[in-house]
Amino acid sequence: MTKQEIVNIIKTELPFAECKKNEGIYESSSIGDISIGISFEDSDEGKEVYIYNLFVDEDEYINISGVGTKETPLPDSIVDELTTAWNELIAGIK
Repeated sequence: MTKQEIVNIIKTELPFAECKKNEGIYESSSIGDISIGISFEDSDEGKEVYIYNLFVDEDEYINISGVGTKETPLPDSIVDELTTAWNELIAGIK
């Protein structure tokens, strides 16, 4: 999976404008056994943030450590981490 493919999945299947705050995780369609999840939440610090994770099969998920904001919903660091984690899963590393 390339970084651009990750960005395309998020922008087409998980549009930020459709995420309702504090109403759960929105999930992309699966590619193989993996999908991307995003939620829009109030952080413990009182900021509005986008939280990302990867879902594997139906019972495992991997949290992505960074968060996005309204101003920068999908920072490069998150794209990098999503891409690395996805490719490690595919390669059987995780």
